Amino acid sequence: MSKKWILILAAGLATMASVPVARADAAFDACVEQLCVSPDQMNCWVKAGAELCADDGSCSDLEDHAGARILDKTGKKWKVETQYGTGWVNNRYMMVDSSFCPGL
Repeated sequence: MSKKWILILAAGLATMASVPVARADAAFDACVEQLCVSPDQMNCWVKAGAELCADDGSCSDLEDHAGARILDKTGKKWKVETQYGTGWVNNRYMMVDSSFCPGL
């Protein structure tokens, strides 16, 4: 098999492998948006170890299970309102009660 065909095959496999991940990310994002409606509820929270970063770049550690209300999303960061303040949190620290979101 020529080098060209190996590269085409590798690119095709990489594309096919990313489709389920993209669907899972979209399902998770939809669930976050559905459940994260108030900093006082506990169906959506920010897990321990997360930093809440303000627009000016200053960051502070959040308590575990900080309820969150979604304000915005950019790339892999969510802008949230919590009882500890408002700022940006990395996507990997957002948690949801998956019993409310079939398919997760």
